Amino acid sequence: LCSGKPSWTGDETAGGLYVFDLFDYQNVEVYPFEVSEHPEFLGLDATSLYYVLDADIYKMNLGANALPVDPFIETISNDVQIPYGFNKIDDKLFLADAVDYVSAGRVYIYGEDGSFEAEYTVGPLPNSYYIYEAETVSTPDFATTVGSVDPTPT
Repeated sequence: LCSGKPSWTGDETAGGLYVFDLFDYQNVEVYPFEVSEHPEFLGLDATSLYYVLDADIYKMNLGANALPVDPFIETISNDVQIPYGFNKIDDKLFLADAVDYVSAGRVYIYGEDGSFEAEYTVGPLPNSYYIYEAETVSTPDFATTVGSVDPTPT
C-alpha cells in the first residue's frame, strides 16, 4: 500500500495498492487511488485486506479486481480525528486516533463484522498494535551441581 505524496508537499501524487507475484516479482497488479486520496495502514488476514482512507476503514477481498467504493466502517460516529495507527489482529480491527497530536489519544476496537466494540483513552500519539504471546519459563534443562570452596572464605 503506497500513500503517495500529500498536497502539502507541493508535488501531490496518488496512492496505490500494488500486488506482486512473489515467484518472479515481475507480474504486478496496480490498483490506483485518485490523486487526492492517500490510503494508510495496511492490515490483512487470510481472506481480506484492510486500509484506512480519510479516517474510514476499507475492506477488500484478496481475490477482488477493484478497490472498494464504500467504506467497510465509517468512523464519523466515533469522531475519529487523526488516524495514527491501525492493525487487524485475530478477529478485531484496532484504530488509533492521535486526536490533536498533543492530547491523550484514543483507541477504537471494531469486530471483524464491522461492529463497534470499544473505545479507550490512552496516552498521546498511539500508533501501533502487536500480538503479545506470553511464553512459559521453565528449567527442565538445568543441572544442579553441588560445589564447595576450600578454604572457607572469611
